[in-house]
Amino acid sequence: MTASDSKQVARGFDLEAPSTTSRPSLHPARLSDTNNFNNHTEFSFQQRYQLGRVIGCGAFSTVRLATDRATGKEWACKTVTEQSERPLLLREVDILQQLDHPNLLQYHEHFDTPENLYIITELLEGSDLLSASLVRGSYSEDDAREIIRQMLSALAYLNSKDVAHRDIKMENVMLVAQAGSTAQVKIIDFGLADQLSQEKPFFLDACGTPIYLAPEVASRTPYGTSCDVWAAGVVLFMMLSGDSPFQGDSLSTLLETIRLAQVRFDDPVWELTSSQAKELLKALLTADPADRSTAEDALAHPWLADE
Repeated sequence: MTASDSKQVARGFDLEAPSTTSRPSLHPARLSDTNNFNNHTEFSFQQRYQLGRVIGCGAFSTVRLATDRATGKEWACKTVTEQSERPLLLREVDILQQLDHPNLLQYHEHFDTPENLYIITELLEGSDLLSASLVRGSYSEDDAREIIRQMLSALAYLNSKDVAHRDIKMENVMLVAQAGSTAQVKIIDFGLADQLSQEKPFFLDACGTPIYLAPEVASRTPYGTSCDVWAAGVVLFMMLSGDSPFQGDSLSTLLETIRLAQVRFDDPVWELTSSQAKELLKALLTADPADRSTAEDALAHPWLADE
């Protein structure tokens, strides 16, 4: 499997989610608003927002442009009609309401009505990292450094909250244009996110996108938030080389190569890559999560400190 296979998303390895091939450039975001005391009727939602064009679709949800009737401000609105999906989406809302970081998508409010669940989030304009990479082929070390630095900053913050995103991948990294500066990274789509607690000291359900799975997830063993650091390592490898570090002709073969965790720098492109960049990759792509670099430690690595 190659980078193009990353669109095969799964909550379990045998469940395939909708393709992200036609991912829109506008995305919904993260959550943290306290004005939800009366947001439990269709009437209250319709009073507040005017829905517009569709900007994204999923298996159980549709994302539309939403305009605040009072202010004219535009947001993204994810509408979930499938009742069986509500517990998962409400977990997403619960987690995102706890978060506040410049590299995580921003939530505004939600409406949980008997008919639908509406999640109102910031509207982002830009490109996801996969789309950008398919155009560029690979990134220079300087450009990749800035992107992975922002990603690791967000992951360090999530780790401080005992939150694992569990689907870090190129498609879930948005590059938002900023005037006169480097694009701002925004990690999106917390649909598979979960949080550790005293009652839940580790995760047991194997989920995510196959080529980004950490060895402990591929092995279906208990795991923690370090799975996101591994996935960030896969993203960095793909940015620098234009290819995935782990491949296979079938899902079972791919998972076996991931479990072996043998990172190779055989392609000629790596001859032009600094030793520090390859050292960081090895630290992020360490098989044993106990020995794997944390996001905090990775941020202090000489390659990322090098301006």
